Amino acid sequence: IMPDIAGNYPNYSDPGYNKGHRNSIGLNTMGEYALQYMMQKGMLIDIDHMSEKAVTKSLEIATRFRYPLNSGHNGFRGYGAYNENSRTDNQVRAIYNLGGIMGVGHGDNATNFVNIYRYGIRLTNGASLAIGTDVNGFYPLPGPPAANARIDYRTPMTKASMGTKTWDYNTEGVAHYGLMPDYFESCKKVGMSAGEWNAFNSAAERFAQMWEKCTGAAAAMNNVRTETEQVFSI
Repeated sequence: IMPDIAGNYPNYSDPGYNKGHRNSIGLNTMGEYALQYMMQKGMLIDIDHMSEKAVTKSLEIATRFRYPLNSGHNGFRGYGAYNENSRTDNQVRAIYNLGGIMGVGHGDNATNFVNIYRYGIRLTNGASLAIGTDVNGFYPLPGPPAANARIDYRTPMTKASMGTKTWDYNTEGVAHYGLMPDYFESCKKVGMSAGEWNAFNSAAERFAQMWEKCTGAAAAMNNVRTETEQVFSI
């Protein structure tokens, strides 16, 4: 994956010990075929976990067919996420130019998330940026907040509960996904602006619009008119 042959891997600086590596392999011929086949079927294509070379080729193919791609759960290489899987500024711009969308991780705490989100929203020119927590057995949800990020439980904000158990975000953090609204309230508490909040809340709509663009691009690839085009031609 990191051979000593010059040119066998992307030309960017070594991310450093324990920060990922530079993969020498991108999409092979079958991979390129599979990608175009998925586009012809109107499938939603997520480029996360691809190598740098694979992402570059995917964006090249997507640009050729004006097909949106998405990066569902990631960080920004320009903001300290040093591994190859993270998005570069130019990759983010390319994704949004195609009508795609990106989701960023929760940042471990509200302040970090807001700062990361703020960096990304500048790259998207204010277009919606989503959250992709990517939580699993090895990566937990945020713990209890710092003093400046604690929230007030008053109408309409109530504590999550089930049966006789009630959870308090201020002392337990995001114990489960039911406390994500509490976490978002914490993001507003630490300075998420109204514009950033509106962009965040319109992410689902942008995802739906991306899906529509995928359907339209697939129709164009197959030389088939969409339902909207058929209506206007009658």
